[in-house]
Amino acid sequence: MRKRWMSGATLLLLLPALLVSCGGKEGSGGEEGSASAGDVVATVNGQEVTAAQLEAETARLFRQFGGQVSPFQAQQMEGLLMQQARDNLVNKILLAEAVESEGNRLGEEEIQARFDEFLTQFPDSAAFREAILAQGWESEEAFFEEFRRMMEIDALLEEKTGDYPKATDGEIATAYEENKDKFRQEEQVNARHILMMLKENDNEETKAAKRRDMESIRDQLRRGGDFAALAQEYSDCPSKENGGDLGWFGRNRMVEPFEEVAFSLPVGQTSDVVETRFGFHVIEVLDRREARQLPLDEVRSGIEEQLNQQHRREMIEEYLNGLRENAEIVWTDPPALEPPAGVEVPPPVQ
Repeated sequence: MRKRWMSGATLLLLLPALLVSCGGKEGSGGEEGSASAGDVVATVNGQEVTAAQLEAETARLFRQFGGQVSPFQAQQMEGLLMQQARDNLVNKILLAEAVESEGNRLGEEEIQARFDEFLTQFPDSAAFREAILAQGWESEEAFFEEFRRMMEIDALLEEKTGDYPKATDGEIATAYEENKDKFRQEEQVNARHILMMLKENDNEETKAAKRRDMESIRDQLRRGGDFAALAQEYSDCPSKENGGDLGWFGRNRMVEPFEEVAFSLPVGQTSDVVETRFGFHVIEVLDRREARQLPLDEVRSGIEEQLNQQHRREMIEEYLNGLRENAEIVWTDPPALEPPAGVEVPPPVQ
């Protein structure tokens, strides 16, 4: 089993910023008419924060949260995301200073092992190098030094928050009762299919021929043909690699004619030919799950993990607040905008 070396709360703070960190080439210039990327917008205990760093972090947060709200709401949140970006940059500087003052907690072998694991998300070294160069890093060595600092911060936070209060049985039960609607399992089916795709330029004669071919495949199945083998041979759907298996899905996940048949077909039975906008299908339902309320015993571990993460985030926030109280933080630009009315704002990245 791969070693779990980075905690969830710390991962939110550290790794997402690695590819847009302030250690690369960003900030070498700015567009005409805008603030220079090298302009200092803040100092944290005398350490400068530039406009380029703030813009890069704001852009990262906008990409992270922008897809969760409407374009209009995302535009309204711009000022708030900039405030969040400020907090993130200040936290990073203060944590790096804390590591330096308290001493490193990781040896070279441990840092290298963590870096080797990080690299596994890339198919090869060329892809890794391409990714960091595209994000403005001048070299792999510069990126590695930033990674080292991130890992040292992670170790510091692990030490400072390792004794966070664990979720009690009472907290878990309360969280379950207050969120029961989130622990309902919808009706689901596990189905497989064979698809003969229709093309835009198919005329009526071609469509009729494809339907006859699909009916022939259906007849083979009803005579005991191997569904997975026939799917691999004839299906135009990528699921053919899994014998046509689409896995488990609930309602409103598939096109309507397909869904109607899948949820009405008895388990183990092969459908007639079904036409959708994609083409002709033959469907077999492998299993079915009825809608039900999931009992606490089945969801306890997930609730417990979420509560534990929440407790640790609170300890991290408390520790960061302590660092801020003892820091000299000066911003040279105007205060951030207040959150717009009616917009649900994501929590700060910690």
